[in-house]
Amino acid sequence: MSHTVAVTVEQASFVVLDEKYRIVEVSAAAQGGFGPLVGQVVWDCFLDSKPLFEPYYERAKRLEEPVEFTQFYDGQVVRIRAIPDGDRVIVFWEPLLRIEALTLERLQSSIAEAVAVLDDRPRATRDALTVIQGGVA
Repeated sequence: MSHTVAVTVEQASFVVLDEKYRIVEVSAAAQGGFGPLVGQVVWDCFLDSKPLFEPYYERAKRLEEPVEFTQFYDGQVVRIRAIPDGDRVIVFWEPLLRIEALTLERLQSSIAEAVAVLDDRPRATRDALTVIQGGVA
């Protein structure tokens, strides 16, 4: 008698950016959001993201070593790992949580949850969190 064992493997979400920050490769896990964007410059697809992410990607390329940081973007707190690969950068991400801002109470609760999640992370990750206040008109 044979038994079948089911194994679930969670794939990492990543994109590969070339030297001009064009999306040139997308992991299977990221196909839904980034697959249609292959060939486009990431900053053209996510207009307000460049000042938040590019300095870290540039640092990874300049130092020729991975750079890990936590960022708030588009209502989410996300852990990012940028790995240089010659002129390219491989960007992995892990969503940590979504910030709810529909009411002041939900915003306060979400921020408290974010602080708790980040408190469980290494200090370098917590210190790298950038919080953006206000918006671009």
